[in-house]
Amino acid sequence: MDDAWYGVGGLALDAVHRGHRVVFLNTVGDYSNWPVTQGREAELKPRVRSFAEDRGIEIRFLDYPYEHAPDDPECMAQLAATAMTSPPTSCSATGRTIRTATT
Repeated sequence: MDDAWYGVGGLALDAVHRGHRVVFLNTVGDYSNWPVTQGREAELKPRVRSFAEDRGIEIRFLDYPYEHAPDDPECMAQLAATAMTSPPTSCSATGRTIRTATT
């Protein structure tokens, strides 16, 4: 939820300021297993979405549970399909593993 803000928040806000379209794509969309948000998980995504939109950033969520997004072809295909609904002109990623066509 906060990795994008910590990892590329300044870059994203600068891009918005320069007139670029910025979209954050979160693999996590189910926060029911995270103790910090249990009991409040229903309000979390709308609040995060509002926070992002107030700053000119679009945000999208897949439906994986917190810290349980798999590193498998199905998840990668979902990420790619979601990203390609409006292809980016550039891309940045945060997380434990970043794969490219050559790795």
